[in-house]
Amino acid sequence: MARDDTSRWQPPDRLAPGRKIVGWADEVISDGEGWLESQAFWSDLSKAENLIRGKERAKADENRSDLTSNGLKGMLREIVAAISDVRHPDSLSSDNKAFAPEASMLAKVTKGVWFESKFPLSIRRMAQWMVMGGTSSLNPVYRRVRLADPYSTAICLDDYGPRDVVPFMMPQNNDIQGCYAVSMIRMMSLYEAHARFPLFQDRLRAVSKRRMGSGAVSARMNFIDSLRGNNRSRPWSEQLVEVRYTLVRDLSINQTGMPMPIGEPGSSSSYVVPSMGADMATEYVSGGERKMRKAGIDDCRLYPNMRLIVTASGVSGMPVQDGPAPAWHGMMPPRFFSDDWVSEGMGLSLIRDVLDLERAYQFTERAIDMKIKAQMDPAMIYDSSKINPATAEQFDPWELRKRLGVDGEVDEKAIRTAIPSDILHVGEEPFVWLKHCRDSQKEYLGVSQFENLAKAKMQSSESAEDLLRIAGPVARDMSVAMESPFADLVKMEIALIVQHFDVARVMTYTGPDGITPETLDFDPAKITPSHLPGEDMEKPSQFSRMERGKAFLRNLRVQVAPGGIHGLPQTQAKLLLIQAWRSGFPLNPEAVAKALGRENWGTLDGNTDLEKWQSFKRIELEFQAALKKEAGALLPQAQGPSGVGEGGGPKGKGGRPSSGTRPPAARTKGSAEGPRAIISQSG
Repeated sequence: MARDDTSRWQPPDRLAPGRKIVGWADEVISDGEGWLESQAFWSDLSKAENLIRGKERAKADENRSDLTSNGLKGMLREIVAAISDVRHPDSLSSDNKAFAPEASMLAKVTKGVWFESKFPLSIRRMAQWMVMGGTSSLNPVYRRVRLADPYSTAICLDDYGPRDVVPFMMPQNNDIQGCYAVSMIRMMSLYEAHARFPLFQDRLRAVSKRRMGSGAVSARMNFIDSLRGNNRSRPWSEQLVEVRYTLVRDLSINQTGMPMPIGEPGSSSSYVVPSMGADMATEYVSGGERKMRKAGIDDCRLYPNMRLIVTASGVSGMPVQDGPAPAWHGMMPPRFFSDDWVSEGMGLSLIRDVLDLERAYQFTERAIDMKIKAQMDPAMIYDSSKINPATAEQFDPWELRKRLGVDGEVDEKAIRTAIPSDILHVGEEPFVWLKHCRDSQKEYLGVSQFENLAKAKMQSSESAEDLLRIAGPVARDMSVAMESPFADLVKMEIALIVQHFDVARVMTYTGPDGITPETLDFDPAKITPSHLPGEDMEKPSQFSRMERGKAFLRNLRVQVAPGGIHGLPQTQAKLLLIQAWRSGFPLNPEAVAKALGRENWGTLDGNTDLEKWQSFKRIELEFQAALKKEAGALLPQAQGPSGVGEGGGPKGKGGRPSSGTRPPAARTKGSAEGPRAIISQSG
């Protein structure tokens, strides 16, 4: 049945003809690109790209001054360096105590993947896009690193500029996670497109001229062509395939009356959807068995993790891929803003308020340079009746021992500068103006605040909130705005690890002792928890691997403290914990170890910090008792020779006790600098 206008926003059924699915994707992308072009950032981004490339400097009139400078680019680099210097969250936690060991293990794995997959480099590129265009997106994906090697899989972090992530039906709060559909557009070389979509090699083509008529596509192509430079035999765009990855929250449900398998059988993203009203097993386990109930709407959605439709230039009759989104997390690529406002759907470029100041600065610099050059080689006026024109044209007053013959009286009428010398004089006013322009730029951009942000990371005597205040309101606002999408990014990374990593790979990050026993119970090839709470561990799990993995992910919490992504609280928190620990305050040792970066330290019994501290003290007492017992068995009771007292001296005379006769114990010893902790073996 044909869809009416009220339902055209919905994608066609998965069994619909391919041309209808491609047509719907084209409409959604065209609508989103039109919205992007209407946003304020659109024209600013092109100006920012020209600024970075130096095209603003190229406007200098070389006949007057060829001086070029780009101070604004240097300031933007400082901001990029400050905001891209982020830290991975120190720890993960779980609401369910049964998952605590796996959460501790994953904390170490995620940090290892963070650096192995070069996430900091992608975040730096994201920060550059964010500064130039006001917003940028990051999308972690699990794929081949080397296209022809099926074993070179890894988690990669793709960065997207503001033109390349096209939203459709954005919610009022501009949160992309609430968007109905998002298309990520990648310009791939023909080689890469052929490698990723081998079944469509005979149909993949470079972007068509019709598609090039779109303002969005034209802007992307202009940017890509600029990367290659002017020396090219043919436009680079003719060698690129436009691949569009459209994620859509398809609300289709199964009403066929029978279970419906979705996805490629055997893949980690495949599953079976029950039909509406059919009996289905729940996540609740009682007496080792799953409880049953009738399937509702949420249970019967065909695409609980979203639907992915991939289209490519040249393949018009069908999508190159259409099915469930391959990742379990079901999240859109997080967006980061540099200057977001409630009135701007895509935020504003940081150069918007300072580009005219940069142009004025460069113009003034060139004017000063022009005056100085004119002083050194001024335009001259001469009396042709007194000075031979050929001689005058070749005369250089700066040439040593140069002579000029004049017929008649030598005065200002014979030869003089065309412009009065007082006009060529460079006073202090231009330099005052230059300072005003530069100071205004720094004030608008908050450059000094980002410098304070870098310095604040070295402070240790202030709280995290105080450190953010030291950084300044602009830097603080941008740091806080990055925390929510950053937490989403880490959640997506964790989900990909749980979905795709096996035990052997995890061991490369944690070592063999870092693998929890529960991980190995059921399927040594994967790190998904073998069972859910309440199941009989002696029997195979009643849940699929996706169900177990998603249940585990729902119980994980990513902890991002205020300013934590820029490392502000870390040093201060570590020093405070160490000082409190030395003073004897009852701290949770598990939390102290995590703050110090020891993710594999272990877990303690108890729910509160006090209960965990009590558990640690019991373990400590048990260990000391066992150590003392072993020491007594290995070392015979020391007995001094006749006439020697316990202190080592003559009987009755006392003396310093011998060292090494007692088990080691922590003691506090006073000194001029204050109390210090020592290990004593003499009591």
